[in-house]
Amino acid sequence: MCWDRFHYLCRKCNLPDFSANDFSTFLSAVNAQKATDLYADKITEKSVAHEILTALQQTDDLALVERSVSVYARLNFGRSIDEPAQLKRVITYLVFLATVYMLVSSVYTVFVMPQFSNMYESLEVQPPGLFMWYVNYSSYMIAAIVILLLGVLLVAYQIRAMFSYKMPASDSILYNGLVPETIRNSFLSIVEIIVYPVAVVFDGKWQKLGVISAHLQEVENAGLSLVTEMQSLLVIEVNKLNRKIERFIFFLMSFVSVIIVASIIVFLMSAYSPLFIMGEGL
Repeated sequence: MCWDRFHYLCRKCNLPDFSANDFSTFLSAVNAQKATDLYADKITEKSVAHEILTALQQTDDLALVERSVSVYARLNFGRSIDEPAQLKRVITYLVFLATVYMLVSSVYTVFVMPQFSNMYESLEVQPPGLFMWYVNYSSYMIAAIVILLLGVLLVAYQIRAMFSYKMPASDSILYNGLVPETIRNSFLSIVEIIVYPVAVVFDGKWQKLGVISAHLQEVENAGLSLVTEMQSLLVIEVNKLNRKIERFIFFLMSFVSVIIVASIIVFLMSAYSPLFIMGEGL
């Protein structure tokens, strides 16, 4: 996880022989050391960790660099946020259910349905209405399920990006259109906590400073431990985010499952309707 490497870099920069004047040079030297790779791969671009380090390298405020490095060296974001295991299970379940339906439906459409159609023509019998409806619209049903699954996968991708602390573009259509506003706001609250020590440098890059930043400022003014309060708030906000994501995942699973199960019921009714007619004829 990138946070393990991030905190290690900050701990190295927090050593007594570190000088804020040489932060960029010192950071590059530590990053180049093989031992640093023990703390996960290099920090990816556009991640919150990368943005923080970049901001610290670009600022001329040496006091801010020393203070921020000291705070981040004593924090541990890596253990604060985990991707819900339920997310992977739901995706696997929906993909499996939809795949089984599409395979069976495709086999029926390609190999069985033409035989029934020929039988009706040879016997000059009117096919059941449900059977003919399925003949005409089965491809649309499969296409709709595929589109739904693609939508779920896109949502899952956007949510998983949160757990990599990747900052989405503020004008991202997928992010703003697929991820509910409550989840987006919770994620931004987490980011607000993380970037608080360097908030002045970002100057509202992702969001305006809100209640959380004001509270942390009061914490500092009162002489309380900023590290302790940041870690505590982070745990609280992450739990809120996880609960919102779990509710949203449950809604997605229920909605898509109902569509797939309804399609399966229609398929079974249309598949057996010719057999019922043949049985009545006998």
